[in-house]
Amino acid sequence: MCLPIQTYIKDTNHALNIFSQVLLPTNQPIHLFLLDVTSLYTSIPHADGLTAVKHFLNTRTSPVVSTDTLVRLTELVLTLNSFEFSGEFFDQISGVAMGTKMGPSYACLFMGYLEWQMVNRYQGPTPEFYYRYIDDGIGISTMPLDDLKNYIDFVKTFHPSISFTSEISTSTVNFWTPKFLSGIDFCTRQSTTNRRIATPI
Repeated sequence: MCLPIQTYIKDTNHALNIFSQVLLPTNQPIHLFLLDVTSLYTSIPHADGLTAVKHFLNTRTSPVVSTDTLVRLTELVLTLNSFEFSGEFFDQISGVAMGTKMGPSYACLFMGYLEWQMVNRYQGPTPEFYYRYIDDGIGISTMPLDDLKNYIDFVKTFHPSISFTSEISTSTVNFWTPKFLSGIDFCTRQSTTNRRIATPI
């Protein structure tokens, strides 16, 4: 379901395949940047998440189950979720539970829809390269630093419930935590004709 999202990273192998093919010109400076969502799973408003799910379900060319049915089932998973903490029972009224099987796909679809909205509404230049694994995004840009900062500021303030942290570097960024990729470092390296994203060190 997440495959139509242009920024989608499926797993480690998919990420390494993407990064190994990135080529950038050598005649201009580049900036690597990270955009990470804080507590994504619990921050997605139900209405916005369901809108995102419906948006992508409607892109199917030959649906077996109707979009309305699948959106309703998604809503039931979101709104009938309860848990126990310290002897008390609670209903989760926002976001998706971390252990829910649909959680990663739901979060991915929400972020994909959010990014689609951002790109359509932002009036300035956007980064040439941006990919995301659920809530961790990595990008590369050759645009001036001030333009990149303006874009990141726009992203950070786009949705009232979604908070981002960011990092910009001209040399190295750590993408994902060691438990996902064993401390892979992504950096730029010079070649005679282009720049390529390095593979794991």
